[in-house]
Amino acid sequence: AWPRAPTTTASVEVKQAMPDVIQLGGRYQARSDLELRLYGNMVRWSTFTRQCFLERDVANRNCALLPDGTAAPEAAGIVANLPRDWQDTFSVSAGASYWPKPELELNGSITYDTNAIPDETMDPVFIDMDKMVGTLGGRYRFGDDRYTLSLAITQVMYADRSVAPRARDAN
Repeated sequence: AWPRAPTTTASVEVKQAMPDVIQLGGRYQARSDLELRLYGNMVRWSTFTRQCFLERDVANRNCALLPDGTAAPEAAGIVANLPRDWQDTFSVSAGASYWPKPELELNGSITYDTNAIPDETMDPVFIDMDKMVGTLGGRYRFGDDRYTLSLAITQVMYADRSVAPRARDAN
């Protein structure tokens, strides 16, 4: 059995910056029964530098930090400060739909997506690596197009990734 760490209950708030997402996509009707699609995005994860947990009951709570990540003298109410220092990512996806009959669509896509988390801040809470994602599916419209049955299968293929142990992981 794993030893249990002491626990406490506190009301906290989380301060963190979330990324901007820039996306661009297009589709091309190659024939009346064939549509091609290309899509890409860039996610500015570099804005996600830390997660700071603050005690809600502290009046002037703030996450003032020194450049080395330790609390500045004016900091108040910090419960935990988790460095993230994520990096920007991009993905690109290509797909197509084919209609053998007007009511039946067969579709598929392949996507490549990059990793946001650097080795230095990788932890079991956020596991990430480069990946390929493949999807195959179909859609059938019934009657007057008010009902549709869709079925798809998606396979995510993760690239191998190893992170060397760090001194902080031994605690």
